[in-house]
Amino acid sequence: MIFNSFKIWKKERKNTIGFFHPQCGNFGGGEKVLWCIVYEVLNDNIKNKVVIYSACKLDKTETVKKVESLFRIPLNHPEFVDRIKIVELKLGFLLQLAFFRLWSVNLAALIVSLEGLLFSWPFPEVFVETAGFPFALISARALPTTKHISTYIHYPQVRKENIESEKKSNILRYFYLKLFLFVYKLSIGLANKVVVNSNWTFNKLNELWEKNSIEMSVCYPPINIDHSLNKLVDPKLRKNVIISLSQFRVEKNHFVQIRIFSEVLKRIQEIINRASKEEKNKFEKIYEEIKFKMCGTSQDSNPRYKDYLNSLKQMIVDEKLEEKLEIVINSSSTELRNIMNTSRFAIHTMEDEHFGICVAEFVCSGLLTFAHKSGGPEKDILARFNGQDVGFLASNIQEFAEKLTHAIIHYEDPAIQGILNNAFESALERYQDNISFGKTCWRALNI
Repeated sequence: MIFNSFKIWKKERKNTIGFFHPQCGNFGGGEKVLWCIVYEVLNDNIKNKVVIYSACKLDKTETVKKVESLFRIPLNHPEFVDRIKIVELKLGFLLQLAFFRLWSVNLAALIVSLEGLLFSWPFPEVFVETAGFPFALISARALPTTKHISTYIHYPQVRKENIESEKKSNILRYFYLKLFLFVYKLSIGLANKVVVNSNWTFNKLNELWEKNSIEMSVCYPPINIDHSLNKLVDPKLRKNVIISLSQFRVEKNHFVQIRIFSEVLKRIQEIINRASKEEKNKFEKIYEEIKFKMCGTSQDSNPRYKDYLNSLKQMIVDEKLEEKLEIVINSSSTELRNIMNTSRFAIHTMEDEHFGICVAEFVCSGLLTFAHKSGGPEKDILARFNGQDVGFLASNIQEFAEKLTHAIIHYEDPAIQGILNNAFESALERYQDNISFGKTCWRALNI
């Protein structure tokens, strides 16, 4: 009987792939990466089964429906759904600890991942960390049941320049970060395969390892490229609308976006005041048409998200932008695609964005894109292509407003249209769709 139980246990473990992604129900860019890989795992081999470790209780059927609706990943079929198991981690609340956050979150991840690996069935043969909790790799490596461990890294949790800046100003924090760096490098070094999302992340991690670099490969996140746009974008088919797209979280800098838009309107009004009679009507029409749609996802059940949204709405009222600025929450992928394909401009204001899937999707959708001059948007997405610009980078509100105002006024000029065409060429060269990404990334993580 014991022998039979062992055979069943071994059979169940075989072809089981575990994904540690506690926030798998958030539906941001990181979750899109997760679900693309999950689809490829299940589609690649009918025997493969997937276990996803989640910090909150999720209804599997509803979650998969939402994945298909938001991300256009065709998972909502019985042959896939039946082979997915979402495990609720009872200790998942530990990941919300706020003291000594760098250490507390990662130590919590170690404990929570152990809970998932030890107390849920079946035990995975392959363990993949996709959410930015590298200490979970320690748990996986400690268990003899896990044969293969890999990680997809979205961003470096600590950077060399951050550590060095503390050396003179705060010696205690310097040693705090150095100790964390030691364990951070140790945990990532336990993985059989390390895949990162951008050249920026690759370079920052390489700086941490210095001489003894680890082997990493770069796999850009999945981007939906609208091939129907061809290479040319007819400006007459698009409206004078600016959009942004991200989760409604503090670090996405939505308040800055509102200030930028307010400044743009002031600048256009100044142009109207200075314009000749012949040009005045043209600029007044632009001012009348210009709108801003702030799109994104938000968790209705989370008070923190509600408070953030309420603060944004209040700022819109304070700035007297109610007629010009609309917040669009939790739209379907079809609705978002329609907004992106009929708008002209897009902005992204997060600093040190590790990649920025939405920024790449702006480019792929024929939107003239403006992003903060840092992180993935600077080093990867809006990096010059064929020696020419593919978008605009800015470091502060005034710089954003200046460049955006110029583009709004001169949108139909050949120079601006040339940037749009070059941007689309760059997208075709650089990015993969959901299915192609899943295949490429799973190959990189699993071989």
